[in-house]
Amino acid sequence: MGDGISRKRHCPGERLHGSGRHKGSISAAIIALCFGLATAMVAAPSDARETVDDTPMTFVLADSPADRQRQDLLEGGDQTIYAAGGITSGTTKQFLAFVKAHNVTQARVYFDSPGGLSIEGMELGRAIRTLHFNTAVGARRKPGAEPSICASACAYAYAGGEARFLDEGSGSLGLHQFHLDKKKAPTSDVQAMSALMLSYLTEMGVDSEAFTLASMTAPDELIILSSEDAERLGFANNGALPTTAGIELPQMTPLLMITQVHYDRKVRLGFACSVSRLHMEAEIESARDGEPHVKDLTRAYFEFDDQPALIGRGPRAASFAEGAVHLSRVLDEENQMRLVKTRKVKIWLENGAPDRWGGSIDLRQVGPQIAGFFEQCASGRRIVPSLPATSKTQKLAIMDMRRDKDSPSLGLLDYGSIRRAGKSASSISYVVGLKDKEPYYMVSSNSFDCAGLRVKALRYLSSRDGAALDSRETDWQPALPNTPNGLMLQLACGTAALPADRIRLSDAFTVMREFLDRKIYAQP
Repeated sequence: MGDGISRKRHCPGERLHGSGRHKGSISAAIIALCFGLATAMVAAPSDARETVDDTPMTFVLADSPADRQRQDLLEGGDQTIYAAGGITSGTTKQFLAFVKAHNVTQARVYFDSPGGLSIEGMELGRAIRTLHFNTAVGARRKPGAEPSICASACAYAYAGGEARFLDEGSGSLGLHQFHLDKKKAPTSDVQAMSALMLSYLTEMGVDSEAFTLASMTAPDELIILSSEDAERLGFANNGALPTTAGIELPQMTPLLMITQVHYDRKVRLGFACSVSRLHMEAEIESARDGEPHVKDLTRAYFEFDDQPALIGRGPRAASFAEGAVHLSRVLDEENQMRLVKTRKVKIWLENGAPDRWGGSIDLRQVGPQIAGFFEQCASGRRIVPSLPATSKTQKLAIMDMRRDKDSPSLGLLDYGSIRRAGKSASSISYVVGLKDKEPYYMVSSNSFDCAGLRVKALRYLSSRDGAALDSRETDWQPALPNTPNGLMLQLACGTAALPADRIRLSDAFTVMREFLDRKIYAQP
């Protein structure tokens, strides 16, 4: 679980409130040992169970000039919402009303709650995910006040954030099993509730091990997750969405592209084969602060699991173009072997300033793709591209339909693919149509600049069954109002919504095939 950083471990049995000690149960200690967690088993305050707290949750927006400056500099422009108190019936409706009343479109919700109603906590989490908001554990408190906590049902609400922040300076994230009165609740109700909670955590991207861990912790105890364990279990991601990998074919040259979107920047690694060399290009796209760090550059380099590699010196060690910092390197066999075993790559620029600048990308989930690409490059085998991964049943928005009999087309947006990080967003869209009486199918992985009202895309031509045939990347272009690109940007950035009659639950390629096969474009 280590990432090279020394972590402070909680003392087993340490109380959440007060200065006394509570002896944890033997079973609690066994749980921590079995799961290998750097956690604390503590006595749960009575209001942390799945019951209604005496003080319902309230919401406060931090919107002073000092708050806004901090949010722009440190939190990617997220507005700060403080959510404190118990999660009760109606909390989600109150939250949505609060967001609407204050016209909040981008936010980080800081939780300070001992828990409440489990189902309401999950509903609150789903509302936060639908809004593409981020979450954290913390509160606006005076010095010396008790530390904040997000426990029990609150942890489920916290899991709804797209970016979920938790570090050693945050408050505590606590789990335990949900509480039902076993004398009144039949076994079927307990099983149904368990299935519901497990399904929710999976939907939010949290490892099922987290639910198992909670289920093994008695209702009158809490297991406090360290920041490292919360990240390993998927509860926290500290502003980084899951890393993706795919083969692209610009000018029919196979490239393996590894991408990770952080709340304030996007980091990409691209690998290309040549006859005798393997090339790697790193790209850090940051709308706010990339270019100044390339000026007066003294060196730019990588770290493979905190070990320096591929050090370049002088002003040509990195460059800035099209809103991103670029580093290009040739990977020799030794560095290929190192990279295949690397968990995290960091990219750093130094220019004499007190602090270095850069970005990082987590390779743990894409290691097999990297190793496979390197092997194919060495063997000379043909490398085949793949389309962006999507779910089987998609929430599709009908963006545009042209009924021209000679060149009809249909444009779709996958609502579930929308991701937002800071002032950037992304989505997957589809277009099907006829050109010169020949059908075409196109899939686009779109990137949006919400502040600059721009869009760029990686577009794949595909077969009718979804096999990629070719790909091409566009440059940034304006997303003009009253155009399909403009509407996609508004939907992805959260500034517009489509009516229900333009939404369809289906598979995109099924809808596109029907459009052509049934000649829907010719129907009145």
